[in-house]
Amino acid sequence: MLWPTFPFDPQETLTSYADRLSMFHTGRGMERILRDNRIHHEHFVSGREEAVMGFAEAIGHPVEEIRRNAIRVFQRSGEFRGEATSKSFLLPQAKRYCPACLADDGGPTDWRFRLLWGFRHVQRCDRHGLWLSATGNAAASCLRVAMNDTFLAEPEDAAAEQPAYLDWLRQSVENTRSEETPWLADQTLEQILAASEMIGAVLQHGHKVKLSKLSPAETEEATDIGFSIYSEGSDAVVEALDTIRQASPASAVQAGPLAHYGALFDWLDRRSNSIDPGPIRDLLRDHIVKHSAVEPGSKVLGIEINERRYHTLYSLSAEVGVERPRLSRLLRKLGEIPAGTTEVAGANMVFEAASTVPLIEAFQLYSTGTPISRL
Repeated sequence: MLWPTFPFDPQETLTSYADRLSMFHTGRGMERILRDNRIHHEHFVSGREEAVMGFAEAIGHPVEEIRRNAIRVFQRSGEFRGEATSKSFLLPQAKRYCPACLADDGGPTDWRFRLLWGFRHVQRCDRHGLWLSATGNAAASCLRVAMNDTFLAEPEDAAAEQPAYLDWLRQSVENTRSEETPWLADQTLEQILAASEMIGAVLQHGHKVKLSKLSPAETEEATDIGFSIYSEGSDAVVEALDTIRQASPASAVQAGPLAHYGALFDWLDRRSNSIDPGPIRDLLRDHIVKHSAVEPGSKVLGIEINERRYHTLYSLSAEVGVERPRLSRLLRKLGEIPAGTTEVAGANMVFEAASTVPLIEAFQLYSTGTPISRL
């Protein structure tokens, strides 16, 4: 068993701690201490269970304490504390750092890469309020190597108020949250932050927003806006979907969900298939079916819709066997199309199938006035 050792910092990544410990004992990097204890370097860096357990036993630390800060990396995805993640959500590589934190740590052999800095949605230091700076070697697993003997960057103050989601994430990682709503407790960290970021980005930057084009400050702002909505629960998310749909430039009745919800739909339809995005997908699907005339048998976000909930004027005409111009006049007479609505606007409306079809059929059957053919 390795001796002497120093306490494991729960805010630090496992690879960062291993490098500091190796420098203390051997004067050389993490590879040396792993080799001396017959631990495969690549397996350890990628968070394999046997390598992590072997390291914990070698240094005399409880396995559970060490395992909590191990980031499992697979070829196309990852895992953190039992939660599946996309590969980019949480990285073990020391790509960013806070200059003030490293100055507090001391010399390069004492630098600690904080676990929080590896999360893609973290853009600033939660302790000093500074924007995180990029290292010179984004592939390195410890700051001592990543900095490559370069000087610390000049601290850049993040003038805006610290976002609420950053405090929430820190407390979640440190397991210091006093309480959590069932809505958030039932979701993974990535499900919450990814949905928050996308909702906020579409609200803030429009339907065609590209997340990769946003600056760190814009990414933080979008995630914070989205988190303020998403953390309130499903009703708040549905209200945000209402706003997103209403803000869509699409006006044609034939416009699909991509036009109505933009990047949010694109993400849930094509870009989040490797990792379960959580309840946001079900909420959006329900919203689409509720507000669009989805044909029975159509697939919406991976689920086949078997029952029609809404009709367009065109599909309603075919359903009840009434020509479209006559049907339009009937719907105006019945109050389903408001007075003053233009023909174009009326053609772009949708009508609830469960109530509108029986209403028309009842009118045809029981009306004692002018026959429908002469309306």
